[in-house]
Amino acid sequence: MGAFRILATAAVSLWAGQACAQAQASAEARGSVTIIDPRALAQQAELSVGPVMRPGAAGLTAQAVDGRYEISGVAGDSFNIAMPSSLKLVRSGGTEEVVLQLSPSGAMTILPGAYGARATGSVAVQGAVGVPQAAAPGTYKGSFPVILSLQ
Repeated sequence: MGAFRILATAAVSLWAGQACAQAQASAEARGSVTIIDPRALAQQAELSVGPVMRPGAAGLTAQAVDGRYEISGVAGDSFNIAMPSSLKLVRSGGTEEVVLQLSPSGAMTILPGAYGARATGSVAVQGAVGVPQAAAPGTYKGSFPVILSLQ
């Protein structure tokens, strides 16, 4: 019984060795890779407030609209866009300030499209400016950071 095991093992080894020697051939393999632009954040439209008439005794609130940012990256990526909740705007040529309240200060979302493909999304930014009765006439400006975080 022990001899049978030895012969069976030897026969399998010889047969496998012959099959490998006869099966040698070459083939051409092809592959591909898709390179997607890096994730990016770009301003599409600047946040703006229309001209405001000098407010009455109580002051007024002016709406800031049209701010828009485009996010590009890979479809299916989750992202968060963040900015400060308020910003001081300073009068050009002066030191007077008004405060711009911004929204959103964060909005989690997912880039649309087939997972892994290049995709873009857009986030709108709005706000409101409290204009006190004593505000000096002029153009008030400021800037704020917009931060894109990918999850």
